[in-house]
Amino acid sequence: MMNLKEATRYIEKRQNEVSSESFFAFAKKTKLALSRPLIHVAGSNGKGCTCFYLALLASKKYGSRCGTLFNSFADEANDAIWIGDQPLKEEEFLQKFEEHLPLYEKYNLTGYEILVDIAYRVFEEKELALAIVECAMGALGDPSMLDD
Repeated sequence: MMNLKEATRYIEKRQNEVSSESFFAFAKKTKLALSRPLIHVAGSNGKGCTCFYLALLASKKYGSRCGTLFNSFADEANDAIWIGDQPLKEEEFLQKFEEHLPLYEKYNLTGYEILVDIAYRVFEEKELALAIVECAMGALGDPSMLDD
């Protein structure tokens, strides 16, 4: 079992990888879905700040019923996923990370794709009222844009 520092290093090593062609096959195999109302933030500059301020505003209305996925993190990987106005708890993050680690390797997922997987699963389980998601490159091939 990995600790948070090890999981963070694992994701960081994959953070600059080009999006894998196999992410959507992984998502289909593992039944990854997001049925929550979604604010999808795209653009070339200011996505992270926009998500941050939207998350703070949404947490005032929805409290812990709002989730946010950031495209990056400062220190630990769980900082990329917020519930309300706080990062996802370390234990929750690690539980989700460990759950699909063998498949992350099999499908050669990037760091961002792993974060999308963890965030969307947590958002669904918690039945959040709203999800705020910072995309990677945007467009239909972006991992944050799940197809049915």
